[in-house]
Amino acid sequence: MLVNNAGVTGGKGVADNDLESFDRCMNLNLRAATICMQEAIADMAGKTEAAIINISSMNAHRIVAGRTSEFYAAGKHALRVITDGARAELAGKRSSVKVAMISPGMVDTEWHHPVSGRREFKPLEPEDIAVLYILSAPAHVQICDIQIRAIHQVY
Repeated sequence: MLVNNAGVTGGKGVADNDLESFDRCMNLNLRAATICMQEAIADMAGKTEAAIINISSMNAHRIVAGRTSEFYAAGKHALRVITDGARAELAGKRSSVKVAMISPGMVDTEWHHPVSGRREFKPLEPEDIAVLYILSAPAHVQICDIQIRAIHQVY
């Protein structure tokens, strides 16, 4: 099993950002994840039970003005495309390797701790993320993309 869960924010908006932030964001959020997927696909060849799970973000599906770094969202959206492509490629080869993407909203980790310590809602907990759900699916079931967020998360 591979779980790609690394990420970096990507800084500010497009107009107020620099290409160093763009490169840093794409190198970790997209390039590193793709390299890990390539290595995992090679290692998992011929296995009857194997899974690649990419942890993405709700930002791969929508932009929230003032809350989303466009560079971060672009990288996570591109990861979504690469995940879909890898899934189709492996299915075409009749591989048993499952490829899934989980797009969580705010999760209670140091990444999302607000400076003030106040929260607008109770965020997800790390154990809420559906990795075990994907792994427990029957062998013939491919869970492709899960979007998950706290019940009171508006953005």
